[in-house]
Amino acid sequence: MAPIIQAEALTKHFEGMVALNALDFSVNEGEIVGLIGPNGSGKSTVVNLLTGVLAPTSGRVLIDGKDFSGTAPHLIAMHGVVRTFQMIRLFASLTVEQNIVLALQEQSGPGYVSSFLNRRNARAWREQATSQARDMLALFEMEKHATKLATDLSIGQQRMVELARGLATSPRIFILDEPAAGLSPINVDRLIEMIRRMRDDFRVTVLLVEHVMRVVQSVCDRVVVLDYGQKIADGMPDHVVRDPKVIEAYIGLGRASHA
Repeated sequence: MAPIIQAEALTKHFEGMVALNALDFSVNEGEIVGLIGPNGSGKSTVVNLLTGVLAPTSGRVLIDGKDFSGTAPHLIAMHGVVRTFQMIRLFASLTVEQNIVLALQEQSGPGYVSSFLNRRNARAWREQATSQARDMLALFEMEKHATKLATDLSIGQQRMVELARGLATSPRIFILDEPAAGLSPINVDRLIEMIRRMRDDFRVTVLLVEHVMRVVQSVCDRVVVLDYGQKIADGMPDHVVRDPKVIEAYIGLGRASHA
């Protein structure tokens, strides 16, 4: 399998502090890879470097073998790298359906000028996008909430909408940043099912940043562990959780959630 995205000696300093130190890892096409570690280990820095929010101090971010280090986030997104956030970022003033349609418009919809000049094309596009949004909501069993404001939903429901919004843009690799945060055990079960379906039914490669070990161990083919900005383990979940360095740095200190 060929890597879709790679970190190559990826390093990031913040005012003299080393947040990430010479990280090497890759996510191959068709994999679900977990990225775990205690708070402050560098996970969020990795995600921000991979998606162009931050530029590396040194090292490279490769997509399909090409250097995208420090490239603007929207250009990286055009290459199929899509992310969610730790804090849910739905548009509160829009309905659930409109949140998904907006994501589709940002990806491929008509711009304001073409919409104004050719309203027929814009109307046809919106009808198609609305239909696509409804189909995606149905996949996540959220279609009955399509016309509700996003803020009227529970945290678990908002998480499902956020995942639906990302998946609607047909990503090649979906970076999920702590999607289980704040979810009830029932919704964690739903999340596990949906992550599996993303890969198995939609052929989406997944990089999962997560604290809830039940999710990581249930869905991941491979797990990368960070501590103090350095990789301390990279392997199959069952092997990683038994690694003495991982137990000492992370699991053994009770910093992993088992919800």
